[in-house]
Amino acid sequence: MNGTGKGLMQAASLSRRGSWLGTAFSMMSGAAAACKILALSLRATAILSTNDKMAIGALRTLYKADVAVPGEMAVTGFDDVRYAAHSAPPLTTVALPAREMGGVARNLLMDLIEGKASREDRSVLPHQLVLRESAG
Repeated sequence: MNGTGKGLMQAASLSRRGSWLGTAFSMMSGAAAACKILALSLRATAILSTNDKMAIGALRTLYKADVAVPGEMAVTGFDDVRYAAHSAPPLTTVALPAREMGGVARNLLMDLIEGKASREDRSVLPHQLVLRESAG
C-alpha cells in the first residue's frame, strides 16, 4: 500500500489487516490470488480486484471452495467488461469509459512529447459503481 493509502486509512481510524497480492492481470492470477487468500489464517471478508478478469477468476476459486459470495466473502472488480454481468454471481465493479481513457492517454502522451505537459498532470474521468450480486 502506498503512503497515500496508509494516510487515508489512519485518518479514517482503520487498520490494515489485509494483504496486497500483486499478480498478473488475468483470470488465472485472480484464481491463484483467491487460493492464497483462502489459505490465510485470518479469513478475509472481501476481495477487491484490480480488474474484472481477476475478480472472475477469484469467483471461480471461491465457488470451487464452497465459499458463499457475497455471504462469506464479497468480490469486486474494476472496468465493467461485458461478461461481468454474466459471471456467477454477477460481478460488482466500477465502470470506466475505455474509449475516453484511450483518448486522454493519447493526448497526454502527445503533450508530453511536445513539452506541453508534465508527468504530474492528472485527469479524472467519469466512473460509476455498478452494484451487482457479488458484493451484497
